[in-house]
Amino acid sequence: MSFIARKIITYLLNPLSIIVVLLLFFSLKRSRKGVLLCAVLLYLCGTTFFADMLIRPLEKSYSIPKIEPTVNYVVVLTGDMFSRKTALSSSGCSSTQRLLTAVSVCKHLNNCTIILSGGSLFGERAGSLIWGEILKSFGNYTYIAEDTSKTTEENALFVKKHVKDRPFYLITSAYHMPRSMLLFKQLGMKPIPYPSDFLAEERYRLPDFLPWGRNIRKVELALHEYLGLAYYKLLRRRSLSQYTPSTTTENSTSAAVAR
Repeated sequence: MSFIARKIITYLLNPLSIIVVLLLFFSLKRSRKGVLLCAVLLYLCGTTFFADMLIRPLEKSYSIPKIEPTVNYVVVLTGDMFSRKTALSSSGCSSTQRLLTAVSVCKHLNNCTIILSGGSLFGERAGSLIWGEILKSFGNYTYIAEDTSKTTEENALFVKKHVKDRPFYLITSAYHMPRSMLLFKQLGMKPIPYPSDFLAEERYRLPDFLPWGRNIRKVELALHEYLGLAYYKLLRRRSLSQYTPSTTTENSTSAAVAR
């Protein structure tokens, strides 16, 4: 399935799009019960409690491991990126937490190379290059910016060229870790999961039972991961090693900085 086709399906199946389509349908049918159903669905998707019911099982799949100083690579996958005034502003909250986690892990390793993996999705500046600029402002780190991959599949394919069969810490958002581990392991790699950016709340307050826009986004992320896991586990039988990425030429930028 092409990258564009996947994105179209993702946008069509996000909860807000589904609710809007249902609302238009029931409005045209003048169905009060249907409109009420849409209101209930919108309320549920907006509550922290309901959103966490969906995303928590994904986040509980892997715990934070003890750091082994002899591991030499930290691979971190880019998340939401934007085209804003500064590099730090262009890195979304989720993405920035991933990068900060990578820096934290790297400080505990004897000889650390950070691999920033993520390219441009729709013509904007590649996320890994934005991260490289931010990383330089943090201090002296050795890093490789892999700026071609558009999907988690391609993250795995291009990262393998650098780490080969060596173990590495794989850093991404906790909800994204199950699908990432599935794809990296399918290539015979040795990722050590180090989840970051946990979204589920540990305890609830009264406002958490009121609808908030951030929770609709959380539901969207959870549904996207469940669909992705179902696709790779149930529908896609052939090996990832036979997968042809949407872009066949890898670009990478290395920055070897004295530590």
